Amino acid sequence: MTNPHLLSGLGASLAMFLSAAGSSMASVPAGLMAQHAVGFTAWAPVIISGVLAIYGCIIGVIVSHNIMNDDMTEAQGFRNFAAGLAVGLTCLASGMGIAKYTAGYMKLHYAKQERRPSENNTDGGLTDGLISSDFSKPLIVGWRFLCVLVFLEAIGLYGLIVALLLSSNQK
Repeated sequence: MTNPHLLSGLGASLAMFLSAAGSSMASVPAGLMAQHAVGFTAWAPVIISGVLAIYGCIIGVIVSHNIMNDDMTEAQGFRNFAAGLAVGLTCLASGMGIAKYTAGYMKLHYAKQERRPSENNTDGGLTDGLISSDFSKPLIVGWRFLCVLVFLEAIGLYGLIVALLLSSNQK
């Protein structure tokens, strides 16, 4: 028979660790963007990536509170373990997506700034119109950028909702 208290402790630990890993992966390119960008979109990825760690903390606290139950069943232990994995893995996936998107956004933005008309481009100028038309309207780019970040962060929120459902009703 598996110890339900051990499973619950592992679930709380995994929730914290995996959520913090996703948050830190997203924070690196987000911090670099915040140092170089100007405007309201500069700090949005930093704030959103920090929320991912908070999701793991919420489930970690709830599952840790469930450990205090002396007559916990094995099924409850597995549900607590699954709750920790649910929020941890979705926050990790969300953080990886935010990191990749933020890094790609910065690369595209700074490619536009570094490009000179006299250079020979290998794409035959196909991306010149895309880059210059998008980044010539910073407000539109800002809202597009924020919408994608919110949808990427929602992946972690979905994991939090599932984890809350798994860790509730422990009676």
